Parts: sequence; structure tokens; C-alpha cells
Amino acid sequence: MQLDNGKKWTANPETTQGIANMTALVNAFQAGQNEAGYDQLAGQLEDEFQLIFKNCTMKGEGHEQLHNYLLPMKELMEKLKTGTVGDRQKSLEAVGQYLATYSNYFE
Repeated sequence: MQLDNGKKWTANPETTQGIANMTALVNAFQAGQNEAGYDQLAGQLEDEFQLIFKNCTMKGEGHEQLHNYLLPMKELMEKLKTGTVGDRQKSLEAVGQYLATYSNYFE
């Protein structure tokens, strides 16, 4: 990830809303849920993730940087589907921390 000559990239509103929706899902999730709860959350996050790609209107280097941001998130979300509840909780924390970095690169 890199900035646009020291400035944040301008993202399309649908992308920013999708990240906000994903953040809200993560923040609303009740820690300690069982594996099925994490599976459901992973599915909801995946739906939002797919909408970001579907609704993206960005072009050029900003678009490429958005993909650089989004692709690692896919791997983080996959980890919500495997392991113990404790493992999944750690993965959830990692997803939340990663989502929080969006505003470091995009506005």
C-alpha cells in the first residue's frame, strides 16, 4: 500500500460504505460466540466484500491501491471459518484492526 504522493486516495462512496458496513459487523459481533456465529459473520463480511468489488468505479492507480488493500483482507476473513473459538476471536480482532487502517489510505 502506498499513498498518492503523500495524500490519501479518493475512494468511491460505495467502497467507503462497504468498509463501514464491515466495520459495523465486526464491532457488533458478540465475542465468545460459537463456531456457527463466526461462520455467519464470515459470510456477512464476504457479502459486503463482494459488493465492494461489484460497485467499484475507481480507475487508475487508486483502483490498484484499493485492490492492494482489499486482497489481504480476504485471507483474514477466511481465518474466521477455521480453528477454535479462541483462534477465531484472534482472527476477528485482526480483521477489525485491518479495517481500521482503511482511513490511513483512502478518503
